[in-house]
Amino acid sequence: MTSSGTGTACLPTSLVGYDDMPFSATATIELTTVRQPVHQLASQALFSLSESIAGKKTSATHSLVVPELIVRKSTSANPAPAP
Repeated sequence: MTSSGTGTACLPTSLVGYDDMPFSATATIELTTVRQPVHQLASQALFSLSESIAGKKTSATHSLVVPELIVRKSTSANPAPAP
């Protein structure tokens, strides 16, 4: 595959953003992005903060939050393997 008129090789390219900002869906090429569960993260942070303010002994905790891949037009399919 070559780019239009330049004679140089053109490989499929993908671009992925992070945080699913509002402009990601409305840009000229809609940006594939990773969406974080912001409300869940904020809720966990506020809970930990309120426990600390209340004087309750807290230890470091680890929480697992699951992000979501929002596929839009900025990613291309995997190319077929060479024969």
